[in-house]
Amino acid sequence: MASLSITFTASSETGDIVIELDDDRNNGKSEFLYGEKAYFKVFYDPSLVLYVTSSDGTITSEGNGQEIVEDDYEFISDSEQTVSKPIMSIVDYTWLGNSLGTISKTGLYTFECSDTPDPSNNIGVARVRYASQFARYAVTVGSKPYDTYNVVVSCVGKNE
Repeated sequence: MASLSITFTASSETGDIVIELDDDRNNGKSEFLYGEKAYFKVFYDPSLVLYVTSSDGTITSEGNGQEIVEDDYEFISDSEQTVSKPIMSIVDYTWLGNSLGTISKTGLYTFECSDTPDPSNNIGVARVRYASQFARYAVTVGSKPYDTYNVVVSCVGKNE
């Protein structure tokens, strides 16, 4: 059976761009048949203009969405944490043990706790949930005379 394998590359003039297959829309699939839509999500700074291209096939815009990201963050010597996906808002947080106060968004990719951690006597771990917005796309590649076929999708963010 023929299969399509997709890899992603991203670059931006400011900040990070995160690209990932859309597990929900793809029903957990990571390889696709020719002619089948392969959905992916692009998380990026909304102030950038996004250019999405592929080495083959057709790219279609499939709208926008929002995802809740949850992870544990250690506050040992710095009150600020950096995340991989842009933060729209802090949904909630729970201190796992010691509390270092309130957690607030400080930038597109950063948040901080209100109390300054000190590795000698005041550290903490927080489970933080934040909302992140993404643009959803799909790539579709027509039939090829190969059992496996590799396609690369590129996303570039530019200030314009």
